[in-house]
Amino acid sequence: MGHAPRRAVRVDRLLEAEYWASSPPISARVQDLSAEGVFLETPHPPAVGTVIGLRFELPDGGDAPVRARGLVRHTDPMVGVGIELVELPDATRERLRMFVASVLFGVENWRVDEHDPEGPGDRPR
Repeated sequence: MGHAPRRAVRVDRLLEAEYWASSPPISARVQDLSAEGVFLETPHPPAVGTVIGLRFELPDGGDAPVRARGLVRHTDPMVGVGIELVELPDATRERLRMFVASVLFGVENWRVDEHDPEGPGDRPR
């Protein structure tokens, strides 16, 4: 059985992360990400259907880590877990979109401008 097509473009980026369900935070690594989901490298992935809390830092100049609630969509034992980001503030989802775009277009030094009411500044063009 195959996976449904992805709704958003993903980029490969290794980022330190933590996730939790009914346990203390567990260290993991984001392997790839989009504004809709992430793949976490973890040797003991939670079961499909589990809702988890998730936290990771983006290397985009933002001051706050990304914090989200995710739904486990698929697991690969001893490898990792595919997470759909189901609860994420709109501004954070936009921050993820801009980060993905910056990676895709090779604009690595853009940063979030918290004073811009339109959202992240120095948008890739």
